[in-house]
Amino acid sequence: MSDGALPRLLALLSLEAIEENIFRGLSPPEPVQRVFGGQVLAQALMAATRTVDAARLCHSFHAYFLRPGDPKVPILYQVDRSRDGGSFTARRVVAIQHGLQIFTLAASFQKDEAGFEHQSQMPLVPDPETLEDDREVLLRQSDLAPAARAWVARERAFETRSVLGRGLADSTGGRPARAAIDHVWLRTRGALPDDPVLQRAYRFLLQDQQPDGSWYGRWGVNYVYGTSGVLRALEAAGLAGENAARRAARWLREVQNPDGGFGESIASYDDPGQKARGESTASQTAWGLIGLLAAAGPQDPAARRAAEFLLSRQTAEGTWEEEPFTGTGFPRVFYLKYHLYRHSFPLYALARYRNALAGADLRAGMRMPPETLGLEQGA
Repeated sequence: MSDGALPRLLALLSLEAIEENIFRGLSPPEPVQRVFGGQVLAQALMAATRTVDAARLCHSFHAYFLRPGDPKVPILYQVDRSRDGGSFTARRVVAIQHGLQIFTLAASFQKDEAGFEHQSQMPLVPDPETLEDDREVLLRQSDLAPAARAWVARERAFETRSVLGRGLADSTGGRPARAAIDHVWLRTRGALPDDPVLQRAYRFLLQDQQPDGSWYGRWGVNYVYGTSGVLRALEAAGLAGENAARRAARWLREVQNPDGGFGESIASYDDPGQKARGESTASQTAWGLIGLLAAAGPQDPAARRAAEFLLSRQTAEGTWEEEPFTGTGFPRVFYLKYHLYRHSFPLYALARYRNALAGADLRAGMRMPPETLGLEQGA
């Protein structure tokens, strides 16, 4: 296979067996601070699956993210063969880095048996052959800015064809809000191996998205954090141009505060209606900016406003102040204040913003005056 987006995504889930029940997974060569959760979960599920009879498919699992992962070193996955029964198989997987557990997964597999089944009825929609590739529709627009055109035209692993159409884009690539209910055909740009286990792993990466386009967060508060992490992971996998990422970017624009920042209180763990509601903070604004850069690029006005907010709130010492709790211990039990959040995430987000504007792939971040980014510093 060629060195394209789809083969890279496949390679990410192809684990190396280094010992009985022990596998090793790698992270994509991206300048990120930590391994993103979707990658660890998908690799852990693949590790468990490698120890199960191929006739048994995973029907349920529970997972816990314990510590942030280091993208610079491999991840070891230890599989415990908990039970092999007549109909069900149980597996427990522990992901390890630097001698510490960063993630655990418990999964149950079942052989194909007759029983109660339910699924939503297939909606009445046009066949995909009668619809156009969303990317090709956008690329036909003559007034699309060069940066937006390059972003739309970049290589991606999936093709989407929207039943309601994508709508006309403005010069930055932004488009009108979509209907509350839409239908989109999706397929890979290239042939996948005829492996139902692998295809189920792909589907898992997309199935957990909320109806409004956001994702639940676990290590930080809350939906802003989760959405940012998924978008960055989709970008690393070459999927940032797909419909799920566009929906998430639209959600980030909709919940951005008037001052350009992002904020969310721990109340959103009790009441989803409080998601992305709260005073703007440095770490949560950085998460919003990271997500927007992944899904929409540096020319997006919302990304620029988030960067301006961070620059306007930077202290003389080069860091940021932050009073609200933006870290999660156990939701609805206790919450934490990770003091490095307010230092590291804004710096990382601004460095990615600067590098994206310059078309560079640099891994360093530093304190910089606003004029370096072509921005105006606020009051």
